[in-house]
Amino acid sequence: MKPQWESLSNKMEVHNKLIEEFTAQLGTDPKYSRALKALENNWVHVVQLHNDFDKLVEPIAKVEVKLPFDGDEFRDLWITYKEYLLEDHHQYFGSRREAIMLKRLSRLSGKDEKIACEMLELFISSGNRSIYKATSKQLSGEEIGTQEEPQKEAITETKEPKMK
Repeated sequence: MKPQWESLSNKMEVHNKLIEEFTAQLGTDPKYSRALKALENNWVHVVQLHNDFDKLVEPIAKVEVKLPFDGDEFRDLWITYKEYLLEDHHQYFGSRREAIMLKRLSRLSGKDEKIACEMLELFISSGNRSIYKATSKQLSGEEIGTQEEPQKEAITETKEPKMK
């Protein structure tokens, strides 16, 4: 979408220059003044709409997301977890949220890659939308892997931006 948006923005700049050239040719002839004023007012409105929408196209630059573990299993499970959240819960998160979630998962797993992988498997298989400290019984399958009470740090659902 970004390339199309840039193309539209460039065409608007060209259009604005054409309007300026056209209005300069007409000069200050009173018989065109009402039409020129209406054209200028409409153009100001179009530019304002463009600028408002521009904030939605790319609101802020993404931050670099680094995985806390180097293993292929963790990387693949993290991708699966994000896809699971999107597919089952329509939950999308940006780079800042993803970075914080990874930091939290690392901390809750005791910085142990194997436990972090087991936690991700538990969250997916149990249908959880949030990351929480899983007990050893939950990880082993002896207990059901669902949160008993919502925790303060639970992740709330957000919708994926519809900018496609």
